[in-house]
Amino acid sequence: MQPNYLPGDRVLIDLSQDRFTMDTVYAISYGYGDPQIKRLQQVPFSEPQEVMIISDNPGYKVFTVPLARLKIIGRICGQVSRR
Repeated sequence: MQPNYLPGDRVLIDLSQDRFTMDTVYAISYGYGDPQIKRLQQVPFSEPQEVMIISDNPGYKVFTVPLARLKIIGRICGQVSRR
């Protein structure tokens, strides 16, 4: 998620917010590899509901997944940066 979140930064995750409620940054897992920090944005009028997974790093493409296939660990609510 560079440039907003750099290696070594620490984030605060609100584990009680483990459901998609708004377009914002979440800690997520989709079954492969380590959990990641990504922006989620709802795809309007999608049925079943889909979300776009967006990285702040322009080197990664945006992709869309059904919300039911995504595990939301929690909402990112703070950051401690080493900058």
